[in-house]
Amino acid sequence: MRKFSSKELLKIEKKNEILFNKSYKTEKKDFYTNYNLLCEMIHKVLYRRFKKRKMFDDDELATVNLTARYLASSEAAYVLIAKGLFLDYAVIFRTMFENVLLCAAILENPNLGKKWIRDKKISPSVVRSIAIKDKTMFGRVKKLYSELSEIQHLSIRPFARHSIINKKSSFVVMPVPFVVEFNKKAIKHYFALSSTTLLMIKLFDKKFHDELPKNISDEISRIYKQSRAKKNK
Repeated sequence: MRKFSSKELLKIEKKNEILFNKSYKTEKKDFYTNYNLLCEMIHKVLYRRFKKRKMFDDDELATVNLTARYLASSEAAYVLIAKGLFLDYAVIFRTMFENVLLCAAILENPNLGKKWIRDKKISPSVVRSIAIKDKTMFGRVKKLYSELSEIQHLSIRPFARHSIINKKSSFVVMPVPFVVEFNKKAIKHYFALSSTTLLMIKLFDKKFHDELPKNISDEISRIYKQSRAKKNK
């Protein structure tokens, strides 16, 4: 493995920044926007319930717990992408994706939430079969889940995605072609993170729509519209 000097690394980074800086910043900003909105949504619901002394039903409590876990995992995923640890990010992303699928399944079948909150095992295949009924949200579930599982189970094929960048040191531990591709990959992964967070927003909104204030609902509508416009570009 070749060692790169800090000057060589800086040169490569500057070249990448010129090519991909705008897209990189846009995807990071979209993730931040979606992440902060989801945080605000869960905060408003918790505060409203506390204020009214109203308990959560089991399926509601399951959704709140899964959303909180998703938010924690997304912070870790964000850091791993920034460091170029794409393989490690994908391992966490699989768990996050399972969170989203389980929330979707609970929305369709509240009894699953009751089972989950009582620590009853729910088969992932059952969750996927319920969640993917919504084709607009989860059209590519089987293929994506298969790709993520391949990474989780340490097949040799995904190792080409793995990289380590340490900007404070004078070398990069990764093959030369992947240094050049770093920003491209980071953009793709931030987009995936942002899109999955938007799915979580949609599911949480469906569950607790009547308890969210108007300014939050307006922001959700704005982000939906922005997301649709981005897809149509």
